[in-house]
Amino acid sequence: MTEKMAPVDHRSMQKRPRAESMKLGSDQLRHLSSIITDMNQAVTKEQRMIAIQNAKRAFNHDVPELHNVEVESGLIHALCVQLGYVLNKQSGKHFSDIEGLCSILQLVYCCKDSVRESSFHDIGKELLPLLLRSLESCNHAAEENEWCDSLVLNISKILRAFSRAHSVSLIMVQSRDLLKSLLTLINGERSTQTKIEALSTMKNITFYAEEYRSMILDHSGFLDCLLHVCLYDSDGECRECASAMLRNIAFDNDAKIKMAQNGKLLNVVLKISSDPSSKTKRNAVSIIASLTMLNENNFSFVNHSEGAIVDMLSGLIRIDDDSAIRKRAARALRCLCDDETVEFLINRIGLMITLTNAATNDSCQDVRAEAVKTLATYSIKQPACLGGSMKLVDLMVDLSKNTNPSCAQIIAEALMKKAAFPANRTLMIERDGLIEALTRISYANTSTVAAREFSCCALNDLSCEAKNRQKMTCTSVLTSMVKIASFNDDASLIAQEYAVKVILNLSAEANNRKRMASQKGLLSVLVQRAASSNGNPAKDDVKQAVINLVSAL
Repeated sequence: MTEKMAPVDHRSMQKRPRAESMKLGSDQLRHLSSIITDMNQAVTKEQRMIAIQNAKRAFNHDVPELHNVEVESGLIHALCVQLGYVLNKQSGKHFSDIEGLCSILQLVYCCKDSVRESSFHDIGKELLPLLLRSLESCNHAAEENEWCDSLVLNISKILRAFSRAHSVSLIMVQSRDLLKSLLTLINGERSTQTKIEALSTMKNITFYAEEYRSMILDHSGFLDCLLHVCLYDSDGECRECASAMLRNIAFDNDAKIKMAQNGKLLNVVLKISSDPSSKTKRNAVSIIASLTMLNENNFSFVNHSEGAIVDMLSGLIRIDDDSAIRKRAARALRCLCDDETVEFLINRIGLMITLTNAATNDSCQDVRAEAVKTLATYSIKQPACLGGSMKLVDLMVDLSKNTNPSCAQIIAEALMKKAAFPANRTLMIERDGLIEALTRISYANTSTVAAREFSCCALNDLSCEAKNRQKMTCTSVLTSMVKIASFNDDASLIAQEYAVKVILNLSAEANNRKRMASQKGLLSVLVQRAASSNGNPAKDDVKQAVINLVSAL
C-alpha cells in the first residue's frame, strides 16, 4: 500500500529571511573576514588602496540585511583605525585614502537604523571626531582637490544617517565642533546635495534634542545661517529644511521670546509664507503659531510691520490651496488673540470677513472648525461693554447651526461670556435665533458636558433679567430645561442646577406660570428636585415654585 501524501501546508514553506535573522554563507563570511583582515594589516599606501578598493566592491550593494552583518562584524573598528592613522599623516597625498575610507563607512551604514544606532553607541565617541577631522582636512587644504567634494558628501550622509536616531542626536548636539562643522557646510560653496544632507542632520537634531533647542539657537552663526538659506537659497529642499529647523526651535519656551523679539526673523517668516513649497509655507505658519503660545509675544506680533503678520495669515486662509496651511493660519490667528490684541484683530480690515467665509464656506471641515473657534475666541476676549458686541453674538448664532461638537462648545462659551455681563442681556434676547441656538446646544446628543453647562449657564444669566422672562417662556427653553433637569448622571450635575434655576427664574413671573404648569414633565421635575434636596437652601424655592405653578392651573 502506498503511503498517502500529506497535504502541502503553504504557511510552512520557507520565506525570505527577515533582516534581523539573515545569515551569511560560509564563503561570504570568509570573504568578509578577509576584507577586514586586509584592512587591519594595510600599512603602506598601496596596501591600503587595494584594501579600500576591495571593500568598495564588496559593500556596494543595497541590501540592508547584509550591511547589518558588515557593521556588526568589526569592520567599523578597522576603518576607524585606518582613518585615524591616515589623518595623523597630515599629508595632502592621503586625501584619496580618507575619501575611500569614508565612502566605505557611508556604504555600510545604509543598514538598519537600530544597528546603526547600536554601532554609534559602541564606537561613536571615536568615530565622530575622526569624521570632523576629515571635514577639517578639506577646509584647511591648500587647494581644493578632486576628492574633497566626494569626501564631504559622504561624511554628510553618515552624519545624517546617525542623526535619525533619537539617542544619537542627543549625543551629537553636545558637540559644538559638530554644530560648527555643519554650519560651515551649509554656508560654504559645496554641492546642493551636501547642503541638504547637512541641513537634514541639523533638522533631525533640533527635532529630537528638545532640551537643547535654546542652546542651538544661541550657537554663534546658527540663526543667521538659517535666515540666509530661507531668503536666498535657490533650492526648495534647502529652504524647507531651514524653515523646519526654525519651526522645531520655536517649540521651545525659552527660544520663543528670543525669536519673537527678532524683527529680521519675523520678516523672513513673512517672506517664506509665500514660498512655492507647501511644506515651507506650513513651517512658516507653524512658527508663528508656536511663538504666539506665549501671550507676551502677541502685541509685538500684531503690530509688526503695521499688521503684516495678521494680513499674511488672513491671505493664506483666503487663497491658499493647501487645507493644512489654511487650518494652521486660522489657528495662529486664534493664538494671537488676547486682552491686548482682540480689538486690533476684530477691527482689522477684511479679517472678520475672511474668517466668517472660512467658517461657513471652506471646502475643508477642519478649516471651518478652526475658523469657528477663532471667531468664538475673539467674541470671548472682546470686552462685553464695548460697541459691536452684538455683531459677534449674531455671528455665533449663525455659526451654531452647522458645526461639530468642539465648535458648539466654544460657541456656547462665547455666548455665556456675553450673557454674564448684565448690560448685554436685554440686547441679546432680541437677537434672532439666540434662544434656539442655546437650547439646541444644551440638549443635543452630540454636545459635550462643557457645552451643555455653558449653554445652560447663558440661559440662566439671561433669565435673571426680568424683562427677558416672558420671551424665554417658550417651548424650546422649557422642553430643553426639563430634559436636562431630568438627567441622572453625575457628569450633568452642573447643567442640571442651571436648568432648575432657569425654571425657577421664569416661574417668578406670574404671567408665565399657567404656560409653564402645562409643560409636560416640568412639575414632576420640580417635585423630584424638592424631594431630593435634603437641607438644600434652594429646596424652599423649589417648593414655592411648585405651589405657584399648581395654583396657576
